[in-house]
Amino acid sequence: MEMEMRAMEDIEMAEDITPPLPPLTAALHDAFFLTHCSSCFSPLPNSSISHSNLLRYCSPICSRSDSLTAAVFSTDHFPFSDTSDLRASLRLLHLLLSDSSAWRSAPPERIFGLLTNREKLMLAEDDSEVFVKIRKGADAMAASRRTNSADIRYDNALEEAILCLVLTNAVEVQDSVGQTIGIAVYHPTFCWINHSCSPNACYRFETPSDSINTRLRISPFCTDIGTGEGSCNQMSTVRRNFSHFITKDFQGYGPRVMVRSIKSMRKGEAVTIAYCDLLQPKAVRQSELLSRYKFVCSCQRCSAKPPTYVDHALQEISAFNVELLDSTSISNFDYDTAMRRIDDYVNNAIAEYLSIGSPESCCEKLQNLLTLGFYDEQAEDGDGKQLLNLRLHPVHFLLLNTYTALASAYKVRSWNDDENQCNATMSKTSAAYSLFLAGATHHLFLNEPSLIASAANCWVVAGESLLILVKHSSLWGSNTSKSSSPMGEITCLNCSWVDKFNTNRIHGRSIEADFREFSIAGRRRSRHV
Repeated sequence: MEMEMRAMEDIEMAEDITPPLPPLTAALHDAFFLTHCSSCFSPLPNSSISHSNLLRYCSPICSRSDSLTAAVFSTDHFPFSDTSDLRASLRLLHLLLSDSSAWRSAPPERIFGLLTNREKLMLAEDDSEVFVKIRKGADAMAASRRTNSADIRYDNALEEAILCLVLTNAVEVQDSVGQTIGIAVYHPTFCWINHSCSPNACYRFETPSDSINTRLRISPFCTDIGTGEGSCNQMSTVRRNFSHFITKDFQGYGPRVMVRSIKSMRKGEAVTIAYCDLLQPKAVRQSELLSRYKFVCSCQRCSAKPPTYVDHALQEISAFNVELLDSTSISNFDYDTAMRRIDDYVNNAIAEYLSIGSPESCCEKLQNLLTLGFYDEQAEDGDGKQLLNLRLHPVHFLLLNTYTALASAYKVRSWNDDENQCNATMSKTSAAYSLFLAGATHHLFLNEPSLIASAANCWVVAGESLLILVKHSSLWGSNTSKSSSPMGEITCLNCSWVDKFNTNRIHGRSIEADFREFSIAGRRRSRHV
């Protein structure tokens, strides 16, 4: 049985098509334990409530809603670098067992209507990363529950199924500035929306306190595999259970998700979103989807022959033999080797910036790639070798990453040790790379309308960079602090609202968080507009 969601009526572009949907389960990433509520993901007030030395809450309501997880959570049971997948699974397991006592036999293929994918994920080799994580995670969940309850089950099949469900269906939750702060598994209305590399919808997150009144404009549809469209023998059961999902408020807390159209849809048309970064070439997208979700995408964009302009541009490399005098590109070079080496070069430069905190070195290396290209010695026909100069297409996906890193690195470099001083030259360079990134994604968007979310995010970042530049350079000079400005406390009325951006957006957050602000897409599914 395959599930999908379809439009119940004609829908225009840029319309909300679901109400705010609460999560079945959610978990904050470990790095945000001290700054955000572990239940609703809101930033913590000065006086927070703590159940343990790790989990903190913004209110008594959030504290009570998460009491079971707090009671059984222990780093002794969860010896992993990040425990969000396991904590989300533990919450979902508690919800399942509290709702029914009939889970003593083998777990079903679907739980709460959501596909677990357990059989496919557990078919991996014993030493695979996913297989090991599922086995160890299920053992940790079982040990945690047995220590804190009377539940005695020696078979961890249910824990494995729940963890597989979370790994398959969870999306990363982002805050208002684009940081990924946790994960959530949502209502089937959301999880039954299938993937496309040219989707007609996207999504955004809302806090529980937001009051948004939007009716549901999509409905479930299922197909029995091999028996034809619309022939699902279980459709009546699906619709009945779907109504149950709509009316049952599972936990009522955590970040809600809303789906929004980015293309017009006709009544009965399937609704699709992106499960991966759409600004990656086809081979990378296919690899990620197969590795994580165990399917091969056959959407219109992936099936296009010849490849679409966007997919061609995202991976195009021109090679020139340095020893030849003419400037004609050559085709007899090892593309895969060239891609791997350039990818390593870019990733090493960015890793040096993030781990060592050396934006200067990162800027130098990445700018050399932009201006000089990449030199690579490859085997030629016969025993000889040829020195190649490799040039990437201006919107190649590795150059999009390069523009992203340079915008962030120059932003960090624009601030001296004295937080009140800004180097306008560095700020201008950062803003320029932000604009270049926005222009590149906009160019791709003109050829693939589903990239509107990526283009919009990049334009927002570019706009903020320009406003910060105006505030910190045009008003009082390139390297002069505000306190020494000859204009004193005079502020430009047209850009004074920039003060709303807390100075932490520039110098108070970690380099990793600053870099993520420029990120084009989340790890699991694309950003929203």
